[in-house]
Amino acid sequence: MDCLTGYNCHHKVPRTPAFIKSLFDEDSGLGMDFNAFDDSPTLSLFNSELSSKRKRADKLDTNTDPDTPVSYSKKRYIRSQKLLLKKSLSFDAQILSTSKDLSTDTSKHHDIKTEDVLVQAAVLTGDGKEVCCLQTVQGHCHDLRYITPATMNDVLNGKYEHTIGSFRILDSRYSYEFEGGHIRGAENIHNKDDILELLKNPNTSRSDGKRDIIIFHCEFSSERGPKMCRFLRNHDRELNAENYPSLYFPELYILKGGYKDFYGSYKTLCTPVDYVPMLSKDHKDDLRHFRSKSKSWYAGQKRLKSSSGRLFY
Repeated sequence: MDCLTGYNCHHKVPRTPAFIKSLFDEDSGLGMDFNAFDDSPTLSLFNSELSSKRKRADKLDTNTDPDTPVSYSKKRYIRSQKLLLKKSLSFDAQILSTSKDLSTDTSKHHDIKTEDVLVQAAVLTGDGKEVCCLQTVQGHCHDLRYITPATMNDVLNGKYEHTIGSFRILDSRYSYEFEGGHIRGAENIHNKDDILELLKNPNTSRSDGKRDIIIFHCEFSSERGPKMCRFLRNHDRELNAENYPSLYFPELYILKGGYKDFYGSYKTLCTPVDYVPMLSKDHKDDLRHFRSKSKSWYAGQKRLKSSSGRLFY
């Protein structure tokens, strides 16, 4: 009999493979093209679980009707999130890019497109001492500074050499992705311990007045790159807590669209000229390895964060 009758139905729902379940953590691969990764049953399970997680996150609506009862804990969480935005990682904490409401719900209802919308107001460096030397655009995270692949191309080709004394491109993808193809001159820093080493050799003030900038990215610049950028800024704030708002690395940027978008427009500036996605079928074992290390590291950081109870922005 078929399953609609309810009799003698032995149809088994396929279980989600452990490998796919392992992907549900802090770096969930947002924006990835899963079609080239695995079979359709696995994909449907992956997408359904990821969708359910997003729906649960969407339930916390900051635009709650004042007449609707809201629990105390939810109100407290909403207040903390609003405070977090005001006390952002950047010195100029307010959203400078537009007068439009860019909340998630407004974007859904009005289809506001933030792609490559230029930031019109003055955007300051993290220490508030200078205006950012690169043109920034709206991005996924309002407290971070995004540049387009075209701007990255200009930096690589020396258009800003009169302003920029040095620049570092920190590629936060895993090693097999980086080795498969990366932006010319980029450094592969996907471990946060490497960021701590970077802070042991901070920038010194330049006599020529030029800037030293860092540009982060990952595959899509939606998860790993922004996290590394925030980690650097948070620990930079800690080291300079007595000299606020001074920073060792005040000018940080995110490459919007990540390596995927840059490679699509400027292949000749990539070496080797190739693109290996995080979910490449040829690197499943490598992905398991890096994910397990990432989870161990995050667990340790959560324990440290809970013991310190304080973050510096």
